[in-house]
Amino acid sequence: MTRTDWLFKFRRIHSPDKLDQLYEHLSYTGEPAEIYAMTQAWDHRKAELAAGKLFDRVPAHVWQFVK
Repeated sequence: MTRTDWLFKFRRIHSPDKLDQLYEHLSYTGEPAEIYAMTQAWDHRKAELAAGKLFDRVPAHVWQFVK
C-alpha cells in the first residue's frame, strides 16, 4: 500500500490513542517493506488530529503541536 492508502485508512480513526494502538498492531503484523509508508501516514494523521484539520501537505508550523 502507498502512503496515501495508509492515510485514508488512518483517517477513519478520530482518537490519538486508538491511532497509536492501530499503528503498533500493524507495525508488528505488517510487512517490513510497508513500514516506511505506514509511518509517514501515521505522522501525517497525528498532525491532522493535533490541528483539527485535514491536510494534503502538513504545514511546518503544525508539527510543534504533535506529541
